Amino acid sequence: MLFFRSLILFLFLGVLAQQVPAQLQEKGTKNTCERRFLVGLNNFEPFAYRENGRLQGLAHDLIVIIKDKMGCQFIESELPRPSAVDQINHGRVDVLALMVKSSEYETGGDFIPFYNSQRELTVAKKVFARGKKIEDYLNDEKIKFAYMIGNRSVISESEETRLLKASRLVGVPTPDIAFRLLKEGRVQAVLFSALVTSYHTKKQKMEDQVEKVVDLSKKVQVGLYLSKRRVSAAEKQSFEKALAEMKKDGSFLRVFSKYMSEEEALHRLQN
Repeated sequence: MLFFRSLILFLFLGVLAQQVPAQLQEKGTKNTCERRFLVGLNNFEPFAYRENGRLQGLAHDLIVIIKDKMGCQFIESELPRPSAVDQINHGRVDVLALMVKSSEYETGGDFIPFYNSQRELTVAKKVFARGKKIEDYLNDEKIKFAYMIGNRSVISESEETRLLKASRLVGVPTPDIAFRLLKEGRVQAVLFSALVTSYHTKKQKMEDQVEKVVDLSKKVQVGLYLSKRRVSAAEKQSFEKALAEMKKDGSFLRVFSKYMSEEEALHRLQN
C-alpha cells in the first residue's frame, strides 16, 4: 500500500512539474524571444553617439524600448550612411534605425515609417530676409551652404550639382561639422531635417544667431528599414506593433522630449 501511495505521489508531482513551466512560459510569452537582431544606427547626433564610452541617442533609446516590448536581443552598432546602405542591401544587418525613407536602402530593406519631418534651412541672421523661401536662398549667389554628403532628403541631385558647380556647397560627414562651419561664419546656411536642426542649434547655443526657413512642401519620412532577407513577415508585424504602442503609451513623447522641446515632440507625434 505504501508503495502505491508513493507511486501516485511521484506521478502527481511529475505532472505538476511539467505543467508549471508551461504556465510560466505562457505567462511570459509576450516578452520571450530568442531572436538576435543586428541593428545599424545612424552614426551622428542626435541619433547615435558615445558619451563616456556609452551609447546614447534617439535611435538607441528607441531600440531599447522596442527591445523591452518584443523581448528580443538587439546588438547595436553605429554606421555611416554608405555602410548602412551596403549592409541592408547585402543582407548583413537586420534593422536600420532611424533612417530617412530613400530608394538607396530599398534593394534590401522594407521601410516602416515612424514619424514625419521636413527639411529646414538654418540661415545666419545677417543674411536672413523675411519672406524669402529656401529656393530664393539657393538662387542667391552670395550664400554658401553646408550639408551632409549624400543626404537626398534635404537636397535634390539637381540642386546639389548646381551648387557644387558654383563652389557654393560644402559636403561634410556629420551635422555637427556643418553647424560649426555656420557658427564660425564659413558658410551662411545649412540644410537638414527639422529634428537635426533643432538639436544642433541648441547644442551649439546658436538660437540667437540663426533663423529657420521651413519647407513644408518637402515632407521627410523617418523610420526603420528591416532586411527583406533576414526579417520575417511576423517579425515585421512585431516591429510595427511596438512602434504603434510607443505612440499610445507615452514612450514616443518621453524619448523625443530628450532631444527637442515637448512642443516639437508633440508635432512629430501628430504628423
